[in-house]
Amino acid sequence: MSSLRFSRLADAFDALLTPPFKGAPVIVWLCYALFFLFNKSLDLWHGNLLDPDDYLYLVQAIDALKGHAWFDLFQHRMNPPDGTLVHYSHLLSGFYAGFIFLLQPCFGTVSAAIITAAILPPLYFAAFLFALHRIAHVLIDKKWADLTAYFVFFSPSLMSQFMPGHIDHHGLVVLIAVIAFGCIVHMITQPASFLWPVATGGLLALGLVLGLELIAVICLLTTAIGVWAMAEGGRAARNGLVFAVSFFLVSVALLGVTRSPAHFFDADILAYSIVYVIMAGCFAGCFLGVALAAGTASPWPRFVIGTGLAFITGSLFLHNFPALAGGPYGAMDPALAKLIFAAAPEAWPLMRPHAPWIKTIMPLLAPLTAFAAALFMLVRSKSNGQRWLWGMTAFLTLVAAGLATFYQARFLYFAQAFAVLPLTAMVRHDWMQKTKSGSRAQIARTLRLGFLLLVAPLSATIAGDYSDATMTEVSPSASAGCDMHTLVELLDDPQAYGKHPRLIINTINEGPELLFRTPHSVLAGPYHTNVTGNTEAMRFFTTRDPAEAKAIAATRGAGLVVMCDMPVQMLIYKTDGDRGNGPVFARQLIEGKIPGCLKPVPVSPPNNLKLFDIR
Repeated sequence: MSSLRFSRLADAFDALLTPPFKGAPVIVWLCYALFFLFNKSLDLWHGNLLDPDDYLYLVQAIDALKGHAWFDLFQHRMNPPDGTLVHYSHLLSGFYAGFIFLLQPCFGTVSAAIITAAILPPLYFAAFLFALHRIAHVLIDKKWADLTAYFVFFSPSLMSQFMPGHIDHHGLVVLIAVIAFGCIVHMITQPASFLWPVATGGLLALGLVLGLELIAVICLLTTAIGVWAMAEGGRAARNGLVFAVSFFLVSVALLGVTRSPAHFFDADILAYSIVYVIMAGCFAGCFLGVALAAGTASPWPRFVIGTGLAFITGSLFLHNFPALAGGPYGAMDPALAKLIFAAAPEAWPLMRPHAPWIKTIMPLLAPLTAFAAALFMLVRSKSNGQRWLWGMTAFLTLVAAGLATFYQARFLYFAQAFAVLPLTAMVRHDWMQKTKSGSRAQIARTLRLGFLLLVAPLSATIAGDYSDATMTEVSPSASAGCDMHTLVELLDDPQAYGKHPRLIINTINEGPELLFRTPHSVLAGPYHTNVTGNTEAMRFFTTRDPAEAKAIAATRGAGLVVMCDMPVQMLIYKTDGDRGNGPVFARQLIEGKIPGCLKPVPVSPPNNLKLFDIR
């Protein structure tokens, strides 16, 4: 009887782990959604969002409902009167404004915005799981497509981009990059159709408008398509040209939608502008040269023309816009870059001084394993199209992992997204192998299969999220220790400070939430376009002379000071530095040395937020 029961249990377990793994993406999505639904300790349940960017998107959406001009790219309540150029697209803010408009009559503006931020990321995540599932149908096997959800589940930096409340553009651009790669898969497997190159170009142009950091991934995907077009010629070269022309034309159209005619030709690197349309035009010129040589029997003329045009146009482009050699943040003010990046772990490389080696290596374990798996599938592929696709996947995974290691950790979630397909394909290959029980091949297969199934959980549990892997100095956000709700009751109350909006001199991460919850203006915000406001706030908190701080406040006409004195944030303002010449002004305020020009305002219950009225 016991053996019979054991046999049934073993059969049930075997069925659970046997293709087609029906419902795995749905189960992963439900686990993800239920975690947030029942975890009442999460900040979102208390009306708090994860990141300053999330608040600013909602501020822009609410402003749009209040009549903010579509072509006005400035947030006028940050660093007034000049304002701050918001490099985020109004396309996405307008999309969010539609949801807020529908929910506003029932819940009020602020609650409607929070609900919008809660419900949209799970929808993005569902689309992301579906996109990978559909790509796996073509690239791997329909019966194994559901297994892709397993590897997504154990990719923490990837999953974190789709958390409810995380409404900024980062998760959306990953979704667009994956869908665009799916279009490339169909472009190569169905070369007779014009639909897929047009869709690829249009999607990448939209992604670039929504988030300029996608420029690196766009260059990688364009390079992969270019190599395929040069090597294959014929329809491949034609499809490459259709892709590049579509990318260019949609880029022009989106520039017309997002920039006023008067500023159509402004060459701005820090926000979507004519600069990126010129880049798209350079891509189109290179693919045009390759397409003109599409009929040559040898690929070498196409390689000479394509690489020659890429070198010439790329050199001219970087000569005219040299800051872009450092990426879309290359044009940042150097002093401001140091301040902004100090508060943004996603902008640090994984490989950095004093970072624990295991926290550097383990996040890369799954992508590097996927790179090896993609090369294995490349060698084993029997069709030319499959070889091209696995070669592209290996290239994208490795370069994205390299960018995360040596440039910015934010590219880790791209690496983990591209790693899902090779890991799934490798598990399928080993699972389907027929070997004799007890043979060396069977032992090797079992060990390899076990490693493949464990590599993602090991990478996730030992390394954690990229922010955990790099966060050794400061926190990326204010966290619960600087909960704004109590303070907002004072600042938003029309019987108190809400009656007469003032300019607030603030620590950098609190700016967007203050804009979202109160009618006041702020000086600082974690944005590379707010050069004057951030540098003056930095001077205010780091001067050692209260008279200088008073002069800064008077010059700007500021009325209030809001600061979060959590140690992880105060490191930005050098509060733990050399005190040979006395503590910096922020430290003086923390220690209770309040000059006569400031009046402390009690915040109840006490927390790490401090409020001062400037006399």
